[in-house]
Amino acid sequence: MSYTLISRYGNREEVPFLIRAGKEYISAHISRAEFGQRDGSQKVVIFDPLIELFEAVRSQVGPIVISSGYRSDEYQRKLYEDDIRKNGGKPSGQVARPGNSPHATGAAMDLIIPDSYKGRAKNFSELFVQASAKLGFPLCRVGWKQYLGRGFIHVDLVHMLFAPYTNVPNPRPGVWRPGAVW
Repeated sequence: MSYTLISRYGNREEVPFLIRAGKEYISAHISRAEFGQRDGSQKVVIFDPLIELFEAVRSQVGPIVISSGYRSDEYQRKLYEDDIRKNGGKPSGQVARPGNSPHATGAAMDLIIPDSYKGRAKNFSELFVQASAKLGFPLCRVGWKQYLGRGFIHVDLVHMLFAPYTNVPNPRPGVWRPGAVW
């Protein structure tokens, strides 16, 4: 099995998973089970700079649990519709509309805040901003929330998939921009 790896400049290639102890990995610490969508789909897409960013921060803090990575538009639609059903017919604001999620690009991940950063989500997210700068990337986008009884941060480099970093126009330039924080 393989996954789609998107290079810094937007090129795509199919790459075989690394196999370790019978499990599939994208990198040393990103498993298919964590980053792939939760609906049993075999498709996984990931942006190479996101791998670099995650591994750089992980080398500083130790294990980080990925709660969500790649999501196809179809899977995002299902999550959105489930959210609407659970909230009496209106969205909670916790789940992006289909077509608006950077997760569908493979350039975003949600991470459970490690115990050593409990109550300090901003500090944890700042590690990703600092690592972006050290890696020579435009600043990542970060956000954090308390959701379903646990804290998590969202981190992405979605803006790097679009102009001026590639020749592809940015469909959401006001939102998908370097350094956005929420």
